[in-house]
Amino acid sequence: MKTTLFFSDGSSLELFENDLISGVFIRDNNDKYADMSEKEQEINRYNFPMTTKYNGPFELWSHAKFGLAPQVTEILANYFFFYKSDDPDTLYSSNNVVRIETK
Repeated sequence: MKTTLFFSDGSSLELFENDLISGVFIRDNNDKYADMSEKEQEINRYNFPMTTKYNGPFELWSHAKFGLAPQVTEILANYFFFYKSDDPDTLYSSNNVVRIETK
């Protein structure tokens, strides 16, 4: 089973059953750092009120009727960015997916 994601810039990405996908989401920056003073942490939270968190990897599985689409759309709906675990240097924007084809 294969799903192809088409992006707004004309590029595409093929995903296959058992591929590992990780997601990146945005959250409030409430982190405490042992190596930073309270003042430095306050400045850090002011400059970066939001931070990102990486989740996964999630192994893609195939739905009997809909193929990979249910799990792929779940990842797209919950994460601003995602990447294939075998290529962590390339992050894809979930908001730029314009079409999904499953075959």
